[in-house]
Amino acid sequence: MIDTTVKTDDVFRYLQAQTSLESAWNSCDRADWMLWFLEGTLRLGIVENEFDSRVRLFAVWCARACLNAFKVDPIAARAVEVAEAFAQGRASSQELTEARNNASNGATAAGVVGLRKQLPGASAQLCCFHTANVNAFEATRQCSSYHLKAVVDYATQEGAKKLGWKGSLISFETVNAPVLAAVEAATRAGQANALREIIANPFAGKLALRRAARDETGVPLCPDIALGTLNKFYGLRLSETPRMNELSESEMEVAVSKIVVALVRRYRPLIAENGTNSAKREFDCFRLLMLNASDFDPVLDAPAVRAYEIAEGSLF
Repeated sequence: MIDTTVKTDDVFRYLQAQTSLESAWNSCDRADWMLWFLEGTLRLGIVENEFDSRVRLFAVWCARACLNAFKVDPIAARAVEVAEAFAQGRASSQELTEARNNASNGATAAGVVGLRKQLPGASAQLCCFHTANVNAFEATRQCSSYHLKAVVDYATQEGAKKLGWKGSLISFETVNAPVLAAVEAATRAGQANALREIIANPFAGKLALRRAARDETGVPLCPDIALGTLNKFYGLRLSETPRMNELSESEMEVAVSKIVVALVRRYRPLIAENGTNSAKREFDCFRLLMLNASDFDPVLDAPAVRAYEIAEGSLF
């Protein structure tokens, strides 16, 4: 059974081994990781471009790969066409929703029956269905996952058939785990290469000039002090933002209050829009990211740490 969950600790370790986000994007062999840190930097305001259309086109690429290899019903194939048209501005959001609704019965059947039997066509069907998810990043998460599962399930079934395997497919997977792991790795690398072709490196030559994003009142959305802890972690070259050697008590107070205000302004709308659990996951993720930054200094970054504690109590 393949695990398609993105483990944040693994992504952190990968990013810490890179010199920059630009190099991380160029060398990564996992599209799911690439999408994870692209979405994260969008939320932080480090990159600002609109990526939804191109992200959805990657979901469509996964579905097209499935359609070329496996049989799905025409309604699911139609969902892929509408999703592609939507990404290119040739279909409305209503048409996208209708296509998803039309394909839902086939997707349910594939999920209930086909996945249990490890039928690659079932994963292909679900991949096509999810291209029409209204959230582009969620569409890619699901589509890349089901594309991967379709390929591995196909390799499992064909391998068992050619070898005349008499046992269960689960036992075949266990015995042939190294071979199937290689198939999985090759498929992930193929996805990563396809993603790079669809989305040109979003970090190339841009981050060196970036400062902390600010809201309409001038308060940093990702405060300068907090962002400073991410510089080396993310490979940002923010040399025009010097780090302070120390903070007086009054400077500490001001810094903490600014960061608290920024965090509250950031997360209250997210709580209202997506719910407490979703917002808290993001809040905890970026706090963990900050604390795990390779240049984290418990003295210099004390305002950010304290601000997160105060904001957590206020928000959650």
